[in-house]
Amino acid sequence: MPRGGRLPIALKLSLVISAVLVLMIGTFTWAAYQEVRRSARAAASEQLERVTTQLRDNLRTGLPQRVAEAQALAAHPEVRRFLRRRAPGPSADAQAALTLVTSRDSLNAGVEVWDSTDLPVLAVGRPLPRLPTPTAQSLTAQLRWPGRRSISPATSHCASA
Repeated sequence: MPRGGRLPIALKLSLVISAVLVLMIGTFTWAAYQEVRRSARAAASEQLERVTTQLRDNLRTGLPQRVAEAQALAAHPEVRRFLRRRAPGPSADAQAALTLVTSRDSLNAGVEVWDSTDLPVLAVGRPLPRLPTPTAQSLTAQLRWPGRRSISPATSHCASA
């Protein structure tokens, strides 16, 4: 190092050029990262929109079949007998009727029969998560709404019990 603590001009020039290069590389790296991030988010958003639309369409086309299955299950003599009897404990015959529904279709992972207090009294298949009380009451209120068709004959039977 020369006297007086000064750096030679060649060293200063090298340091300034290196600093400018680091700054430029950092700036371009940050800009590229932001563009890749924006592109990834846009692609994910488009994919999510497509999947959501497909799921909605699949659920809409399957809804009549699910309602028909629920109505057939509610009209099943063993299920109706179980609901009329109101004996504690499950009924093997009613459980067999419910098991038939879950075994026919992989979309029916679990089936529950609820009583008029919005509590499940019979269930088969994979245990379904408990609905919060307000949600369960809202669901059953929609099924019992005057002037609307119930999802099943058992709904009106449970409501009167």
